[in-house]
Amino acid sequence: VAIQNKDRIFDLNLRHDDVSRFLFRVLLRRLFSPRPLAVQDWESRLMPGPAIILSHPQMGENIGAAARVMLNFGLSDLRLVNPRVEWPNEKANVMAVGAIDILKNARVYERTEDAIADLGFVVVTTGRDRLMAKRVLTPDEAVAELAVEVRETRPCGILFGAERTGVT
Repeated sequence: VAIQNKDRIFDLNLRHDDVSRFLFRVLLRRLFSPRPLAVQDWESRLMPGPAIILSHPQMGENIGAAARVMLNFGLSDLRLVNPRVEWPNEKANVMAVGAIDILKNARVYERTEDAIADLGFVVVTTGRDRLMAKRVLTPDEAVAELAVEVRETRPCGILFGAERTGVT
C-alpha cells in the first residue's frame, strides 16, 4: 500500500499468533481505569486509543472477534477496509457477543489511504517478511510509541493486513 503524507508509518512483522499478545501489550500500557466496570457499562469503558483498522477482512466472524477484543480492552474505533463479506454481517454480530455497538459504529472504507487519512501514526502489522524502506519495530517498541501517541491524545492506529496476503 502506498501511503503518502504520513509523518510516521511503521511496519511491524508479526506472526498471526503474535497479534493477540501485541494487542494485549498495547492495551496494558494504556493505564486502564482502576475501578471494575460492568460489561453492560460499555460506553464508560471506552477510552481514546488507537483505531483498529482491518484490511480486507474475509470473514464476519473475524470482524466480530476483533470487536469483542476491542470492547474487552476499552477500544471503540473500528475501521474496515473493503471487507470481503457483506456488511453489516450477522456472523460478525454473533461473534461480537456484547460488542454490537462497536460493530454498528464501524466505518467502512474502499481504500486504506482513506481509512488512515486522519491518523498521524500508524503501526502496520503483517506476518510476511517485508523488504521495504520502512522502519521495522518489535512489538515492545511499537507499544511504547503507541502509548506516547495515546497519552498525548494524538490520533493513531494499528492496521492489520489481509489474512492471506498481509499488506500489499
